[in-house]
Amino acid sequence: MAATILHYPCSIPNSDIAPFILRNGTWQEITPFTLNVAACTVEFAVPSDPVIALLNTNVISTINTTTATTTIQTSTTVSVTSAPTNTGMIFDILIIIIIIIAVALFLYFRQRK
Repeated sequence: MAATILHYPCSIPNSDIAPFILRNGTWQEITPFTLNVAACTVEFAVPSDPVIALLNTNVISTINTTTATTTIQTSTTVSVTSAPTNTGMIFDILIIIIIIIAVALFLYFRQRK
């Protein structure tokens, strides 16, 4: 296990900071860990090649994902689907009109014989 030291913004209260590790698809708090309040750092031990995060436990929307040497800021993107257009309905109406005209022409020419 390697010792890891991560910096956090000094504006975040140190009581809200905790390191987490992703194991089997679940975030689990890493214990024990040491806070250096003067340097705004957290030190803890992690296995090689982990997925870890230093979280502000009072804020859910921001997660700093990190390995021993790299920090990545992640965020959630909400996709918005647009309302369906009337193009499909117009196409269906045109098909129905064409079928009605075809049937009418068929009946017209059939009666003329």
